[in-house]
Amino acid sequence: MLEVVDQDGTSHVWDDQFASDKEARNAAIQAIEEEGAVAFMRGDNVIRFRGR
Repeated sequence: MLEVVDQDGTSHVWDDQFASDKEARNAAIQAIEEEGAVAFMRGDNVIRFRGR
């Protein structure tokens, strides 16, 4: 599993399952290299959960 949490506490979770931590890390690095860090900062792909 891979989850990246941005500076605002927003969680970005991959649907894919990874065979190792190294593969998950490489997927995060690849996303940053291809899309830039802004990929984790834009709000167009956020699903809000109800607060308690």
